[in-house]
Amino acid sequence: MSLFENADSILLLKKLLQNPENEDSSSDSEDENQSKRKNLGPSNFGPRPQSNALTKPDSSLKPEPKKDQSIEEWLEAQEKEDNDILETRKRPEYKITYKQSVGTEDVFLQMGNKTSASSSCEDMIIEIEMPEETVAVHQMDISVTENEIDLATPMYRLKLPLTHPINPDKSSAKYFTERKTLCLTCRMNREYDYVNF
Repeated sequence: MSLFENADSILLLKKLLQNPENEDSSSDSEDENQSKRKNLGPSNFGPRPQSNALTKPDSSLKPEPKKDQSIEEWLEAQEKEDNDILETRKRPEYKITYKQSVGTEDVFLQMGNKTSASSSCEDMIIEIEMPEETVAVHQMDISVTENEIDLATPMYRLKLPLTHPINPDKSSAKYFTERKTLCLTCRMNREYDYVNF
């Protein structure tokens, strides 16, 4: 934006640069002009902000539904997000490890393509420790999707985004009551598995 697009900016610049000796006025008006010049600065130039913009509430804070979503889907997503924000249950400790199935040719002869890196692992094992949980396994609610695990119990809530996509149909869960640990074994579904195996 150029300084010369706004006529008010040019007049303010003129007032700022005007020599006080050229004016025919008394000493009182000179004092006023000097005080006005002292108050002028770089922020006085350019377009003025709208006064209504400061009093109106900011509508950009409210998320609006996407064009491809219906109102019902948007409301459902907002309700889910609000429930996540207002969650008061504890988040359990968890540990993620990787497992690969190796055969004799991999261990002794090293004829396979597998390495000791996690890129050669087929399964992701997630151990969730819930030491204060008192309910039975059938009262725990677990949802496993391709990119997320959602566990809900009366004491704990874990919403865990996964580092690798998994196949929910080939996943299994086991609960150890003596340790109060839920162990999930999830088959990873990666793009380049044909290279690693």
